[in-house]
Amino acid sequence: MFSQDFPTLLDEYWDGPAFDVIEHHDLDLEYYPDWKGVWDNIEPDAAGRLGAFAQEGTGGMICVWTYDDQDVMEAPVVHLGSEGECVVLAANIGEFLAMNALGWGPFALADREESPWSDQPPHEEGLEFLAARGITPPESVPDAIRAATDSHPDFEEWVYARLTD
Repeated sequence: MFSQDFPTLLDEYWDGPAFDVIEHHDLDLEYYPDWKGVWDNIEPDAAGRLGAFAQEGTGGMICVWTYDDQDVMEAPVVHLGSEGECVVLAANIGEFLAMNALGWGPFALADREESPWSDQPPHEEGLEFLAARGITPPESVPDAIRAATDSHPDFEEWVYARLTD
């Protein structure tokens, strides 16, 4: 089980703009108020490095991946899909939340879309919430997705090497 403390940022986001951002952009996303476990068919040490903090509509998990004992706020955000897909979504939690406020849901991020999931304008209150905590959205979400993926190219291989079934 994931052992790092649940980040204050996620607690505050959960109590603040999370639901408004989801509704504004019609994101198929549910945030958890604490860490959830991941797949049962992954080695315990690997499961302990994946902290799920949200779930998308098909049951896929949005997690931080602390593969090298990173601080949870510096760890990449990854998607463990319900059909076994494993992709990096963002460089860290702050970037992931900023992308959501811009209208990019987990499916658009995972599918490497070139435009946001939502056709609504950015959620200004969500962006203001993040700005007050020193988090700015990326200038180009597709470029940010590529940079995060390029920084962690072995995520899928790492997961599949640790499956037990």
